Parts: sequence; C-alpha cells; structure tokens
Amino acid sequence: MHAGASEAQLNYIAGLFDGEGSAGVYRPLQLLASIHMGSRLGVDYVASCFGGHIDEIHATKPNCHNLYVLTYSHLRAEAFLRALLPHLIVKREEVELHLETWDRLKTTPRWAALSVIKEYRDRLVIISPHRTGHNGRRTRGPDKHPRKQRCARIPASSSFQL
Repeated sequence: MHAGASEAQLNYIAGLFDGEGSAGVYRPLQLLASIHMGSRLGVDYVASCFGGHIDEIHATKPNCHNLYVLTYSHLRAEAFLRALLPHLIVKREEVELHLETWDRLKTTPRWAALSVIKEYRDRLVIISPHRTGHNGRRTRGPDKHPRKQRCARIPASSSFQL
C-alpha cells in the first residue's frame, strides 16, 4: 500500500490529511478515513501512494465546484492512519484515539461494543470540542459565530518553527 512512499511523500500526505481529512469510528463498527478536496490533484496523489477509489460529488449550486473524496474503511483505513500518524500535527491526538478505539473494538465482544463507542465519543468531545457535541452530532463549537474569530493576524516578520 504505502511501501514505496518516501518520508517526504508521507509528510505531504499527512499535511493534506491534517487540513482536508477526517477520520472516525462509526457504528456498526467501522473505521473510516477520508480526504475531501476541491482539486482532484491532491486526492489523485494520495491514491497513487495508497490506492483507493475517488468519488466525485457534483456541485449543486452555480458558484460552487465539484468535490473529490478519497475514502478508506476498516483495514485500509487503519493502515492509512498508522502510516500517517508519526507525521501528523493537527490531528495526531484525534487519530491516536481513533486507532486506540478501533484496536479495542477488534477484541471486544459485539454486545459490549456500545460502551466502548460511548467512551470514545466522550473522549472525542474533550480532544476536539469543535468536532462533535454532547450528542455526537457536529456543532459549530463553543462560539456561535466562528467567522468572527476566524484567524489571528501574524506579522510578516515573524517566523514559524516546530
């Protein structure tokens, strides 16, 4: 799958996933990872390294563009996320939780899986409160108007270091 991917390629793909990707554990016991982009070039590049099928979602509004989606599930999602994990920055803690929960679900009896999913959702709200609310549905986060505090001004002379 990613045997031929170099460190630079994995870093690039991890950057795409940090910005445009999503992952999660869903019922009935599915691990999913996907990248959604308005440009097909990015998802084509990821697919060339990890394989997969790209879906095109056609825009329904006149001023919008099509969306290209590359999705992995189950074992392919697990391999994809494990390969990217050392290179992730923004979504590292979230992906660690997804993989930890997935590992637990693989060894949990089906009748006990619901409690593992509930614990996962509770921990996910703590890690990324902007992502899911108390009921597991997407919310806008603690502030009702995210665009008002969209970004901070950074002077051009400042430098960014990891």
